Amino acid sequence: MKDIQTHDRQRLAEKLRFLEPDVIEVITTNFCQQHPETKEPGEVDTTHCITDARYHLTFLRTAIEFGTEETFRQYLRWTTKVLQTRNIPHHVLQRFLEEIFHALEPHLTDSEKLVVRTHFLDVPESGLTERQTPARSESPLALHQEVFLQALLAGDRHAARTIALEALSSTHSLSDVYVEVFQESLYKIGSLWESNRISVAQEHVATAITQYVMANLYTCVTPSQPSKGKGIITGVEGELHQIGSHMVADMLEMQGWDIRFLGVNIPHQAILQLIKEFQPTLVGISATMVLKVPIVRDLIKDIRNHFPSAATPRILVGGSAFRALPDVYRDIGADAFAYDLRTLTTLLS
Repeated sequence: MKDIQTHDRQRLAEKLRFLEPDVIEVITTNFCQQHPETKEPGEVDTTHCITDARYHLTFLRTAIEFGTEETFRQYLRWTTKVLQTRNIPHHVLQRFLEEIFHALEPHLTDSEKLVVRTHFLDVPESGLTERQTPARSESPLALHQEVFLQALLAGDRHAARTIALEALSSTHSLSDVYVEVFQESLYKIGSLWESNRISVAQEHVATAITQYVMANLYTCVTPSQPSKGKGIITGVEGELHQIGSHMVADMLEMQGWDIRFLGVNIPHQAILQLIKEFQPTLVGISATMVLKVPIVRDLIKDIRNHFPSAATPRILVGGSAFRALPDVYRDIGADAFAYDLRTLTTLLS
């Protein structure tokens, strides 16, 4: 896919964006209404099916724009896992993808059809099942992590705080606790939600408790005196997940950076204004979903256009969107990609 010219990929992605409303209308008639199993329990219309179609098209468009077939495959494996919790078999998703292609087909050139079908929509059933990941060596904080996870599931923030404080006092650094306890627990919470074993409300409770515990731990550690420069950590417009970027901001402060943490869903103009006033040497931008990568690209372009090269801060990106697209940071104008907190520390050392 990378051998296809960038402008051809971008043109095709823009065409899919334009066609999306018409394609969804066709799919609603030809697929959603004929497959009642795609409805949520108690749902009387095709709202959920239409939402699924919009997600499929958006992830397809983004993967085409950046030339990353594997990203779309990962999305399909995740979707298959979620559908299984709704007792919807593999072949329904495959039929769904076929309907998307048939709806797009009249509007595509022969070369565009080849790209869409060959690189993205011709997915064997084996390609929809989750891949096994290599076993990791057990962390010294593995027991703390398991107990912390149970506290999150129980909704017990006081127990979670006690466990985290004990981990911090056991000669472990704040970075260790953030990565090995908080991050790993939240990954498992996400997996439980995907498999329909916990509700959205329980997932939100777990996130809120973790943020509460982070705030408590922050007061227990003395930051280094600011000596390494100024930095801004932010999410982009539409980004709703801030816990990862919050950890980054905390860690950088502990290591001697003067940090301004903006949170998430920040208008680009507000970010540009703060860069002008604060004059940072570093800007870190977080994105959770691949769909937000084009927005990150636009923000980076705005930063470079508004500030001359001598005043342009170093721009780093991170978050699960970029873990799925580890090489895309170069294409969107970033200086580096931090896979996790430890990678970030290495990049800035």
